[in-house]
Amino acid sequence: MMKFKKIVMMTICTIFINGCVNSALTQLTGETHSLYKIGENGPNGGKIFYLDDTGAHGLEAKTADEPFPLPWLDALAKVKAYNPECVEQCWHVPSKTELELLYEQKDKVGGFNTGLYWSSTQNNDNKAWSQDIDNGNQFNFYDKAHLCRIRAVRSF
Repeated sequence: MMKFKKIVMMTICTIFINGCVNSALTQLTGETHSLYKIGENGPNGGKIFYLDDTGAHGLEAKTADEPFPLPWLDALAKVKAYNPECVEQCWHVPSKTELELLYEQKDKVGGFNTGLYWSSTQNNDNKAWSQDIDNGNQFNFYDKAHLCRIRAVRSF
């Protein structure tokens, strides 16, 4: 029995080095093991609010809002300034869907103010979607000049 445990541990260590820990553990034990958990710190310093089925990839949110509400275009520019040279998996204003996922985990992420938050999803040239972080309602009728809060998100 001791020899079997040693082989399994060596296999897990070897597989982890090769970056396939989830699929290997699933094959060995029949259980899915997540590398991350919702509400924990993510790989880029944010709080994780969504994980895919593997538990290795998901979305994280900055730990705090921008200090002041901004118009929509200013919100996009402010968040883009977090990562001026980033090509993929950059901090961004969440889409309407990402904002809904963030709302669903707001208590685990923490640090939210009250009121409306911008999404990057546009309704038309003059309006964009927003979400009330207090009750979860999403709106598509706010003019982009309206002042809303921002919480940047990033995929990993």
